[in-house]
Amino acid sequence: MGKVRNIVIQDMKKILGSSTFWLAVVATAFICFTGSMAKDTYGLYNYSIVDILTDFSVKDIKENLDDANVKVIFVKETGSYLWMFAPVLAGMPLIPLLCAERKNKAMRYELVRVGKKRFALGKLLSSMISGGMVFMFGYALFGILLAIIFPVMGTDKNVISYIDIMIYNHPDFIKVYDAIGYVSMIGLKLAGFFVYGALSAVFAYIMSSFVTNKYIVLCVPYILNYMLSSFIDKQSMSMSFWELPKWFTSNFVNLKVNTSTQIFHVSWSEIGSYFALHIMLVICSLIIYNIIMSRRCDCGQ
Repeated sequence: MGKVRNIVIQDMKKILGSSTFWLAVVATAFICFTGSMAKDTYGLYNYSIVDILTDFSVKDIKENLDDANVKVIFVKETGSYLWMFAPVLAGMPLIPLLCAERKNKAMRYELVRVGKKRFALGKLLSSMISGGMVFMFGYALFGILLAIIFPVMGTDKNVISYIDIMIYNHPDFIKVYDAIGYVSMIGLKLAGFFVYGALSAVFAYIMSSFVTNKYIVLCVPYILNYMLSSFIDKQSMSMSFWELPKWFTSNFVNLKVNTSTQIFHVSWSEIGSYFALHIMLVICSLIIYNIIMSRRCDCGQ
């Protein structure tokens, strides 16, 4: 495992020192602003942060938007645009480096030195860690910007409802919340985003085993992600779909739903099902990548 660890360490040094990584972090933060963040007093209309900034004064926000509170907004569900661009954002840090290694023939020597299996595992871990960090840092930046933009807007009364939902779904959470307070919710939310970003980077990782064009490697997962979303939405609208076994329907829908970022709203069983499914997908991706690289007579070139 020492060689795998060295691969990950070297990759992370390159990634954290690249402008692409921080560009992806900033892009993630700004995409979060497009999500539905608050409702009017009657609950009839959802407002994004952009709507709030452009259409409301501070007085209007306090009077008409009960959820316009930093603590509430931070733990709410994110918008669909983040899910749409997740494969691109998560793959941005590492994929350009992988494609550059392929083009300048550097990968050949690394494969010979560490072995193809260790190389495949090391690159998988690098892609998942970098993708997770993009989403975690991006959402943290989003929270910081929220605190700057809305320092005193709204009240704390609606935060209680989210705490109640969390305790209902996860009774043991009350002990953690009593110990460290709202910080526990921040930690869980950021951890969920790390997992979501890590899983979103997997498909681009597979594509990098046989494609050297970084734009294709990043764009094809985006297209397939959109197609999968449309297919799942269409199938889930059919009554006959929900007559199938529950384990199948729940896992099928989990291919789209970013359960790891909605930890406050789902039960442990749903989270367990989500992780079991995606762990299997990660293992399959590692096997596929390793098979492709092992069958290449040119050491990955």
